[in-house]
Amino acid sequence: MAETAREVGGRTTTENARKTVEAVNEAARTTADASRRTAEEGLKAGRQIFDAWLSSTEAALKATFELQNVAINTGLSLFETVGNGNRGAYQQWVDVVRQSQQVALEAWQAGKRATEQVVESINSTNK
Repeated sequence: MAETAREVGGRTTTENARKTVEAVNEAARTTADASRRTAEEGLKAGRQIFDAWLSSTEAALKATFELQNVAINTGLSLFETVGNGNRGAYQQWVDVVRQSQQVALEAWQAGKRATEQVVESINSTNK
């Protein structure tokens, strides 16, 4: 039996619709892949900025402590020059300051580690 024009037209229309759906699906996949890569690159750039901020903040904290220590040592030299009358009290104060510096640095580092773990968890979830 010969195909009618209607049958040929219907088959052509069905084939065109299938090709259109395939093209739309491919375009959607391509767009999704491009969006995913862009998001990953944005997350990577954000992480690099965040890491730089963490490092510079910790370095600033350590530099501040070093300046404090210079001032403390200068004060200690002054006490030694003037006399040792209050040296014990001054030394106690110095010890407290240095302990406070260490606690502050450890707290900063603990917060940094916790933040890094959260960021890593988010990155792992997004993969």
